[in-house]
Order: sequence, then structure tokens, then C-alpha cells
Amino acid sequence: MTWTPSYSNVEMDWRLKNQLQRMISRLPGGRTLHGWMQMGSGSLRLTDFFLTDRLQHARRHLDAWHTFRTAPVPEVWELGTGWYPVVPLALRLCGVERVVSLDVYPHLHPVLIRRLATTLISWTRTEQVQAILPAWRTDAIPWLDTLRQHPHPVAWLSAEGVCVRQGRMEKVAPGTIPYLISNNTLEHIPASDLPALIQACTRTLAPGGLMSHYTDHADHYSYTDPRLSPFHFLRYTSAEWEHIESPFQSQNRYRAHQLRSLMEAAGITILSDDRESGESYALDSIPLAEPFVSFAAADNLVLYSHLVGERQGSGPVGQIADKIFPA
Repeated sequence: MTWTPSYSNVEMDWRLKNQLQRMISRLPGGRTLHGWMQMGSGSLRLTDFFLTDRLQHARRHLDAWHTFRTAPVPEVWELGTGWYPVVPLALRLCGVERVVSLDVYPHLHPVLIRRLATTLISWTRTEQVQAILPAWRTDAIPWLDTLRQHPHPVAWLSAEGVCVRQGRMEKVAPGTIPYLISNNTLEHIPASDLPALIQACTRTLAPGGLMSHYTDHADHYSYTDPRLSPFHFLRYTSAEWEHIESPFQSQNRYRAHQLRSLMEAAGITILSDDRESGESYALDSIPLAEPFVSFAAADNLVLYSHLVGERQGSGPVGQIADKIFPA
């Protein structure tokens, strides 16, 4: 996989973006207003890079299951739906009978779903999707065309086996999920909440269940401010960062090795750990704050990780005594 410094062509000074988001967050209905502003500003354009990236995620989630399990994928739960349900649709159109996507906030909008369906139809006709996902169904175009034209696309998706729910993993019944995935979601969980979420994810897995998590470990402000290094946010202490990170899109700054430690402490056996890193010189101009100054350079340099793990046995979920990330 290849990291790129931007999902969007919308450029903005990161300080200005931060101040605007903080101001909007104080307004009544601020989160809804922020969503509408993103739609109007072009921040939610469906770029070729984004779509390719998420289709590749779907392929690798499927590959991970088939690498470690011989049975067909029975059901997939996704943590974090986001604005475009690319991965749930892709999994459904590759033969997974039921996909449940869970998010704390209701991001989906009919305009964005129809935009995604229209683009996937175009990519199917030119066989761009099939090049990434060989299991793509032959009847994908009529299925997507119905989705594109339906007056209530979210309800139609639910009837078709793609169930989008608003809620938290802590409310999901324990031991019920055979396969749990996420796509650039775990980095947005507040640092103080991530250990408990990992425990909740582990608790929901059925015995022998798998989890597969993609995490983006780069400073997300660097996506819209090209002057920033993807490691820019490692210069701030936890106390400083608390007053800097976005109120709408937290960046917990967990490095890949910390995330792996959280999963292992919760009772997950890591089966695959794939990481992509930046060049060593990228840290030369950054005065690292604690705890990053105490980490090995190789750990700080990770930009992207894909962790696959399993819950073994039916015993209680492990307790994370140390939150890994200091206050």
C-alpha cells in the first residue's frame, strides 16, 4: 500500500481550520452545520484515490479472512461508517450475505450514497472495480442502479443486507460478531476512550472471531495544509494537543505499536501486522514531545498499519490496566 499526503484538493492553513472547527463546535447543532459545510466546500468529493483505497481495503479484509479461515465469511461488522459506505457495499457485492456498519454519528446522506453508486457503476463498466475485486458480482450494475434511484437508499440497503446503525460497540451483545473490521477509524477515537473501545470490540467477537483494522497514523491536518509533515503533531505534549485537535475529528496520535499493545492486552492474538513508514529524515526537523521522544524512530515513522487478530477461546476479555498512552 502507498501513502499519499492528501485525500482532497481543498487546501487550508491548519490553524485556521482548527479555529473554525472549534468555533462551529460551540454553536447549537454545530456538528450538523459542520457536515453541511463539508458537503458544500468540496471536502467530501469522492476522489479516485479514496475510492481505490477503500476498495483495496475491502479486498484485503476478504483476503485476511480467507488466509486464516476456511469457511466463507458469515457476517461482517464495520466500526465507523463514515460519509461513504464503500467497504460495506463492496463486501456485499463480493458475496458477503450481511454487513453491519456501526457509527456513533449518522453520516450517511442520500446525495453521497447516490454519488457513490453512480461512480461504482462507471467503474464496473470499465472493469476498474473487478481489477481490484475479482469476486465483484456480475449483477452489480442493476443492483447499484436500483440503489442510485431509490428514494430511501439507506432503508433499501438495510433490506439488501447492508445494515447501517447508529450506536456504540459497548452496546453490542458479547460473543456475537464473527468478523469485525474498521477503515481509518481507530485513529479518531479520543485517546482516553480507545482502550475501553478495544476491550468492547474484543468482547463482541465470537470465540475464534477475527478483527481487521486499518489505521492512518499521519497528522490529518497535513491533508489540507501541504506545508505540514505527516508527523507534525508529534511535537505536542498530550496537554497541548488536547487544545489543538479537532472537536469533530479527534486524532489520538496512537502509534501502531501502541495499538497492537492495546489489542494484545485485551486478549487478541495478532496474526498479521503490516505497516507502512515514512523516511527517517522526516523526523529530523521535528522536536518530539513525550511520549514520542522515548519511542524508537521506527515506531514514530509508521504512517499506516493493518492489524489482523483473533480472539482465542471463550474466556473473559483481558483488562487493560495501563492505557499505554500517558496523560
